[in-house]
Amino acid sequence: AKILMTLTGSLLIGTVFHRYSRELVATAAMQPLTEMGRGLVFLIVLPVASIMLLASIIGIPFGLLGLLAFVGTLLFVSIVAPIVVGSIVHKWIWKPAGYDVNWKTIMIGVAVYVILGLIPILGWIAKTGILVLTIGAALNIKWSIAKEWR
Repeated sequence: AKILMTLTGSLLIGTVFHRYSRELVATAAMQPLTEMGRGLVFLIVLPVASIMLLASIIGIPFGLLGLLAFVGTLLFVSIVAPIVVGSIVHKWIWKPAGYDVNWKTIMIGVAVYVILGLIPILGWIAKTGILVLTIGAALNIKWSIAKEWR
């Protein structure tokens, strides 16, 4: 069931939001260490700040909103991460000019993502690294959109 849910969600996001998916893959592949650092900061700072906000009456709504955003981000990224993995693996194997996002690369990504989840310790570490990379790339895209609004 988990494989089918991941496949369905990834295919839906990859085909409906095709431009976002291509930009996410390009951002993740352009500077992976920077994006991983951004994602790691997000994974550490947001829950800690949200829990600290829960200590005051005024901060409770913001703390709950922060924790809700944290959980929502993890759910979204667990669906989008196979798109990033599939495009990167496709480029490594077939060596096209750019990063493709289509149903084939998404299927490859879901297969690799599920197989990594089955490998003890090293696979889990790789899967966590992929999640952190995808979080960082998604935050970078959202940050650039927020800068355009100014």
